[in-house]
Amino acid sequence: MKHLAYTILAVVALWSCGKETSTDQIQNPPNAESLAELVIPEGFNWSSSTKGNVNVLVTTTNSKFDANNQSLWIINESGKRLLNSTITNNIASFYFNVPQTEDKYYAYYPGSGHMVEISKAGSYNLEIDLRPTQKGVFTKGTQKKSAQKVSITNELSNSDFETNSFTNYPWGTVSTYADDGQWYKYNNNYNWTTESGSRVLKAKNNKTAYFSQFVTVAEGDSFAVSADHYDDCEIYILWYGASSNWYFAYEYYDPGNASLTGLVPTGANYAEVYIRLRDNSWVDNVSFGTEVAISDADNDGVADNDDDYPNDNSRAYQEFYPTAGYQTLAFEDLWPGIGDFDFNDMVVSNRIEIAKNANNDIVSADFTISLDAVGAGIGSGLGILLKNSSNQNFQQNIIASISGNATADVNNTNGLIVFDNAFDAQSNYYTNNGVGPNGTPEEFSFTINFVSGVQSFVPDIYIYRSSERGREVHLDGFTGTNA
Repeated sequence: MKHLAYTILAVVALWSCGKETSTDQIQNPPNAESLAELVIPEGFNWSSSTKGNVNVLVTTTNSKFDANNQSLWIINESGKRLLNSTITNNIASFYFNVPQTEDKYYAYYPGSGHMVEISKAGSYNLEIDLRPTQKGVFTKGTQKKSAQKVSITNELSNSDFETNSFTNYPWGTVSTYADDGQWYKYNNNYNWTTESGSRVLKAKNNKTAYFSQFVTVAEGDSFAVSADHYDDCEIYILWYGASSNWYFAYEYYDPGNASLTGLVPTGANYAEVYIRLRDNSWVDNVSFGTEVAISDADNDGVADNDDDYPNDNSRAYQEFYPTAGYQTLAFEDLWPGIGDFDFNDMVVSNRIEIAKNANNDIVSADFTISLDAVGAGIGSGLGILLKNSSNQNFQQNIIASISGNATADVNNTNGLIVFDNAFDAQSNYYTNNGVGPNGTPEEFSFTINFVSGVQSFVPDIYIYRSSERGREVHLDGFTGTNA
């Protein structure tokens, strides 16, 4: 169809400009009417999407940090979680497939909020910086600042600093001194004084004071922290695991802002409320407490506000293929012959909803495929082969069952047949290509249930000659099936 040909010509021209290749080098006719007249550069990308494997190496500024077995997300600009992976051997892996748009995407570590922008397939480094990165925002001479108070019960002792009972920081196993109600000091660079009739803890002139208190927490619980302060004061919440000799994430709190609330991260058993005062700054009425998180209705270990299926303990996370947008595929059925290159012999669009459990294993995938246009003169079927994220065959069967408008492909493990002939699949004949009759596209919906342990797949969607099963037309990057 001519207007489709013009669109593809425009894509070729834009690609040529992007590669800084002159028209003299390509030597294309100035008024080409079909792709058969064009010289297409080797390696031309026939896809309008950015796709492939994304591997994120998670590192830290603190050698005691360990993010393994925790979640890493891919999010969009609005913060919506699109993909979820588990960090293993300090790496989280994703299959990333998004339209080539101006949208931005990020690998995001929910334990601390650190992120790195993801622009294409490849390897990225995400450094989780556990060092103090921001100075207090209030200048000398400001008045006492009170953070918004929180409703969670305070679990700290001597939080108003009315009693001077500090001891030296123990540098031992956290479990032996959590919940003992004791403030532990790193140095003696502090004094007690009175501000507005209340006794406060104050750093000495040109000195920095550090002190901490430890409490027991439970992963997934809600927490809140607040304080009154003057000038350069910072509060950190450090999370410790069961071994209690390392911390793996932190929350930074500037008590000049509204009180901080959040969820205790996965794997945390203890929290250290760590306060730093500098150069005559002071703090008073520190509050830290936890309470059972809002809910985990299905008891799968994923809080309801993070659970896309809060009432189904076999499912937790919803993802889509493509990662964002929809996939539209246009086929020319005479390959390896050139044909007329109008790419309307079969046009299908699809979006796959993928459900994962709390361990990031795929439970099921719901396919909806729309047969948008059939401009062919010969009959073609539509097949799918599930591949791994490297576009290779799985070494084992990953499909437990199939239901709906698709059947298992007897020729291929992990293969499906959506229909064997597009003409027979149509309730009412249409072409939808501007030449023949128009009609509402047929939709084909089906569900695949997976065996345990599968965390990603790529659907190789292809057409084949109805009268000659071995003639298959695949997307660039895929090979023919066993048929």
